[in-house]
Amino acid sequence: MASDLSTKSIPDISTRYTLALAELDNDSSVSLREIARIYDLPRSTLQHRWKGRQSAETFHAHRQRLSPHEEDALIRWIDTMTAWGWPPRIKQLETMAKHLLEAKGDLKPIGQHWYKVFLKRHPEFKSRYSRNLNQDRKDAGNLDTIKEWFTLYNSTRIQYGITDYDTYNMDEKGFAMGIADSARVLIRRSEAQAFSVQAGNQDWVSVIECVRSTGDVLPSYIIFQGKQIQKAWLEPIMDGRTTLRVSDNGWTTNEIGCQWLEAFDRHTQPQLQGTHRLLLLDGHESHVSIDFIEYCHTHNIIALCLPPHSTHLLQPLDVGIFGPLSKAYKKCVYTHSRYGAVTVGKLDFLFYYQQARIEGFSTQNILSAWRSTGLVPYNPDVVVSKLPRPKTPPYATFTNEDGVQVNVPVTPHTATRINEVISAILSGMTPSLHARVLDLKDTALTAVADRTVLQQTNQELLDKQKQQRRKKQSRKAVGKARVLTVDEGRTIVQQEEDKKKELDQKKERYHALRGKVGFAKLAYKELAMEYSVFM
Repeated sequence: MASDLSTKSIPDISTRYTLALAELDNDSSVSLREIARIYDLPRSTLQHRWKGRQSAETFHAHRQRLSPHEEDALIRWIDTMTAWGWPPRIKQLETMAKHLLEAKGDLKPIGQHWYKVFLKRHPEFKSRYSRNLNQDRKDAGNLDTIKEWFTLYNSTRIQYGITDYDTYNMDEKGFAMGIADSARVLIRRSEAQAFSVQAGNQDWVSVIECVRSTGDVLPSYIIFQGKQIQKAWLEPIMDGRTTLRVSDNGWTTNEIGCQWLEAFDRHTQPQLQGTHRLLLLDGHESHVSIDFIEYCHTHNIIALCLPPHSTHLLQPLDVGIFGPLSKAYKKCVYTHSRYGAVTVGKLDFLFYYQQARIEGFSTQNILSAWRSTGLVPYNPDVVVSKLPRPKTPPYATFTNEDGVQVNVPVTPHTATRINEVISAILSGMTPSLHARVLDLKDTALTAVADRTVLQQTNQELLDKQKQQRRKKQSRKAVGKARVLTVDEGRTIVQQEEDKKKELDQKKERYHALRGKVGFAKLAYKELAMEYSVFM
């Protein structure tokens, strides 16, 4: 009999019912009440199921326009698209369901709320807003690379005896000072659109922040575009240890990176518990300059770079802090622009940023960020489990009586024909073989549904490939014209194609004649002939 711990950890209630009924069938002496307790199931419902009553899901399955096999195919398609980095939208799910229905001749449109019922039948899925991820970041999420980096991180801490108190993460965050966040607002139904006024100036400010894995945050290092630091900037700063810096463009440089490192050393050296500090950072040029690395080496600071394009997985500041910080800052800009938006200056930025920093750099956010990256406490599975794993949809293999694989053609009416053939077979067969035939039917229907889904997916991939081809072709210029009509452009393109075709024909004729002349010379050289032959 299964243990309570192993059975109650199974989230799918259908699986628990299946396992419980199997135990009751295998051992009739076992207590039904005890089995219901072990599998965390209602005793009365389990008793009804054991006596043959169908579940509500099974009972109503025949009323669904998509069969369970077709919905299983949809589930596998969702998992596959998600693993590839393209989780489907609601509209795509409805389109795929429409293709499955059309494949079996059902041309009626699906209901407006069909997807809600689908999600209710499959609670393992939910609808949520997705975050955009650049292709290079997705490609960088290599399982082996991430595992090797976690091993390096852990071995480095063990080698130098680095504690959580001496483990830090630093990164740079940029702000466009006058940009507010989008918000849901109230307007009259007669209004088609809603606009919120904002200052709109995009003067750039960079801020270098650093957090410790114990939940502490170091003073900010703020970089403005400018030539001199103004007296008024000092007023709104709450932490007197905050550093203000000006640069030509508001971005960090190698020099600024080294100056920040000196400030980091001043703030953390008095609190050092071991012999070394571990500083996690990305591979930005200002973080890996020769002067930066030499300073780390001479001051017992281990600068450990994250793998390229992996900060969305491994960097605590990116994972759990900069998001809330940016949202809180944009909220401040929106609030202060409510009754008349004016340009957000550097002084305004400092006021807003101090307010946003309190919310973004809460102890709870910092600890959660380190935990979500699997760094402190050390748990690589937190990140490894998020990495995409391409899943291959299952397929059915059909063999004849000689054991030879046979390719069965699949048409839109295959599912209907399978049901008709199985019904005819069952009518003339002993009941003891019904279960095996029905298993074969399930396999065949699954193959049909998978084939329909894969056919549509392949078509979309082909369309994408054609689109990429068109992009490559679109980089060819139309002569040297700067202004022309479409008809003029098409005429020029046609003339260029005709000219190229004519040139290709001349080349072919030249190579053909050259081959004949060469053959004649070879024949004259190799064969013994009298000169009279050519007279």
